[in-house]
Amino acid sequence: MQKTVHVKPHALLYLILLASILLYWRRPYLAGFCVSMFLLSAFALLVMPDRKLVEFTHDYMILYNCEDSSECMLAYYEDIVSWRYEWHANEDLLVLSMVDGSTETQEMYSRWSIMKYMKLYAKGKEEKNRRKRGLWKNW
Repeated sequence: MQKTVHVKPHALLYLILLASILLYWRRPYLAGFCVSMFLLSAFALLVMPDRKLVEFTHDYMILYNCEDSSECMLAYYEDIVSWRYEWHANEDLLVLSMVDGSTETQEMYSRWSIMKYMKLYAKGKEEKNRRKRGLWKNW
């Protein structure tokens, strides 16, 4: 079974679209709010570009978010020693430590879905974020 993570949060955008229609139907006096929600989610779904970030399969993952858009990276789960998801103010990173000693970093946009699938397929290889652990020791 193949799981794909895209840049756009499709489920959330469709939920907002549906909620705006239902809210307008139930509460017509909120028409301005409902129309703006509808237009914003429709614009995001129809106009804004979308692309694949990662595809997860049973044996490997394919990372599409490389510097060169014509390239991708194939990583077998057995070749991953550890992984961690780093949040920074300007970008999120998925950091993979590989068996050969190399470290691969990929810019990501979807923390919850990436972490869910990494915990499912690369079970027990998550490296805890050192910054958070160190922060709590000082309290």
